[in-house]
Amino acid sequence: MTETPRVLYLLLPADEAADVRSRASFTTPSLEAQGFIHASGSLAQAIRVANRKFAATPRLTALAVDRRRIASPVRDEWANDAKPFPHIYGPLNTDAITEVLHLKRDASGKFIAP
Repeated sequence: MTETPRVLYLLLPADEAADVRSRASFTTPSLEAQGFIHASGSLAQAIRVANRKFAATPRLTALAVDRRRIASPVRDEWANDAKPFPHIYGPLNTDAITEVLHLKRDASGKFIAP
């Protein structure tokens, strides 16, 4: 049985994340296109996604979000990873954001934890 993660991580380009906490809620293009906001259940999972999907993004931010404070429904769904990915089915209320992490890059250019 997989433990449900308490902290979720959402990846956003740094310029998009700059003012996110000044709003009551926000969405991502995936909410309209796929019906949910993508999230990761751990920082390690988020880093793997960052290197797969955001390699060309110059500066990337990971928003740490308290799952218990998210107003929209959250479902853990399996993809091509060893652990499920949390999906947020509605806008994210920004009072659930607990930390904004600015991802760094190693010498080879891969994203790493700050």
